[in-house]
Amino acid sequence: MVLPYGMAGLDGDNAVTSRERVQAAVAFEPPDALPVHESPWEQTLERWRDEGLGDEAPADAFGWDIEMMYLDPSPRFPMKVLERKGGMITYEDRFGYTCRKEDGTSSTIHFLSHRNTGPDAWAEMKPRFNLDLSGPARLDECSYFGHFDSYPSWAEAREKYDGIRRHGRYILFMVYGPWEAMWRHRGMSDLLMDVALQQDWVIDMAETYQGLVIDVLKHCIA
Repeated sequence: MVLPYGMAGLDGDNAVTSRERVQAAVAFEPPDALPVHESPWEQTLERWRDEGLGDEAPADAFGWDIEMMYLDPSPRFPMKVLERKGGMITYEDRFGYTCRKEDGTSSTIHFLSHRNTGPDAWAEMKPRFNLDLSGPARLDECSYFGHFDSYPSWAEAREKYDGIRRHGRYILFMVYGPWEAMWRHRGMSDLLMDVALQQDWVIDMAETYQGLVIDVLKHCIA
C-alpha cells in the first residue's frame, strides 16, 4: 500500500513511523492514522503501574506517537525546598516564584510570592536570561516543572535526544510561552496591571524571555 503525498506503506519494513505520521498531520497531509499522545499526571501513572503497567513505558504500552523534551529558558534561580509537612511541599522555583502544593502529585499550585517586584528587581533578574553555553544544558527529557535534579550537560542532553529519536516518535520541544513565563516571576495580578499601565516594560520582559527561547533552539539545531 502506498499512501498519498509520498508517505511509506503500512506493512513490513515500509511501515509508517510515528514521526512520519505526525509530520504528515502538521503538514495538513492525510496521515495513515490520527497521531495520539497523552500526558498523565504523576498519581495516574502510579496507579497504572499498580494495576499492571509495571515498568513498561506508557508510550510503548499505548502506542503514543509523540515524546517530549523540555526547554528551560528560566532565570535559573536555585530550586529550594522550604518545607515538607502534612503531605504538602513549599519551595522556591527556578522561574522566580515560591509556591505550595501537594507533595509528590500533580495538583493545584498555591503561589505565595514572586521575585520580580518591580522594574528594579527586573533589572537585576534580566541578565539571567542570557544563554551561557558553559553551564548545564537548558534541555532535558524531564519536565521543567518541579525539576529539582541537576540538568545534564549539553553532551548528555544530546545523548538523551538521540535515545528518544531512536524510538521513531515525533519529538516535541516543550516550553512556556512568554505570558506563562512572565507571570511566574512577576505574579498574575501585577502582570495584568502592567499590561494596562506599563506596556513597554511588559514588551521588554516578553522579548527578553523569547530571545532566550530562540537562542536555546538555535543551539539545539546547531
